[in-house]
Amino acid sequence: MPINLGTMCEYFGTALSPDEARALVAEQSAEIGPGRAANLEQKAVSLIGRPLYEAFIRGYTYKQWQTDPADLPPEVIARLPVRYTFDNRYFSDTFEGLPVDGYTAWLERMVDHPKIEVRLNTDFASLRSDLLGSVPVVYTGPLDAYFDYAAGDLGWRTLDFDVEVLATGDFQGTPGHELRRLRRARTPASMSSGTSHPGT
Repeated sequence: MPINLGTMCEYFGTALSPDEARALVAEQSAEIGPGRAANLEQKAVSLIGRPLYEAFIRGYTYKQWQTDPADLPPEVIARLPVRYTFDNRYFSDTFEGLPVDGYTAWLERMVDHPKIEVRLNTDFASLRSDLLGSVPVVYTGPLDAYFDYAAGDLGWRTLDFDVEVLATGDFQGTPGHELRRLRRARTPASMSSGTSHPGT
């Protein structure tokens, strides 16, 4: 969910021009100096100000990560687009495909098939031996539980950011090589964080 001009106008209950919205956000984000964000909360406040952070980011982030945003690295939120237009897309790609009726309808149609069984509120561990290897399974529970906590209790949605600066303006790696490894993905910081710099 990018924060855009529509979000700002609706939240603050007034029509704002792009310049007025920029000025308002600059005023509300002034508590965090440029380059001073040490965690997700501070980075988000520096991007959109505290009122929008509290309204849209804080609770959602805690729910998704099960971690206080002040305990998450700032890079996690750096990729959130902030738009001073009414463009509500997450990415700025020339072409973008979304289900016509939305993802909910798309998924409902997908599971409405005689060969698909949906089980909610079901303990996967009690079904594991009956299901695995006999039918395709889409498991949506915690990853550590799926592997019976073999690596211990894993942090929710854990990401490790390893920074490597290359002296090139555009680097994507070799997709086939990255897909074979399945453990690491290389993404230029300018693509994932919305920033620009001489290296990538």
